Amino acid sequence: TSAPAVRLFSLTNKFAMNNHRNNDRSTTTTSKVVHLVRHAEGTHNLNEAESKLPMHFDATLTPKGIQQCNQLALQTRHLEVDAVLVSPLTRCLETSRLSFPHLYDNGNGSDDEPNQNSNNHNVPFIAHEEW
Repeated sequence: TSAPAVRLFSLTNKFAMNNHRNNDRSTTTTSKVVHLVRHAEGTHNLNEAESKLPMHFDATLTPKGIQQCNQLALQTRHLEVDAVLVSPLTRCLETSRLSFPHLYDNGNGSDDEPNQNSNNHNVPFIAHEEW
């Protein structure tokens, strides 16, 4: 079976959400919103019988997975992001770069260095294997 479309899930603390819903601006919160994204379709998703083979351990994205990321990028463009935490696996690194292109593209269509625009300046992409 193929992987589901890449979706953006957002979590925030209950107190901040209640104040936002009630338009209560008298209480200032310093809560953070966490957005979760599952990796897009990788080569390991194409054939379940072969998905556990060593050649698929560090799978890359399929053309469909790249399309999924491009669709997600339309939703992530408006987000203010402090950091992107990502698994060091190739499919996850590719998903993060393609789903948040505005954080990588320096405005000239190049991804040589992260974007330093006013809303998302110097946003680190952190890939760490040990927790």
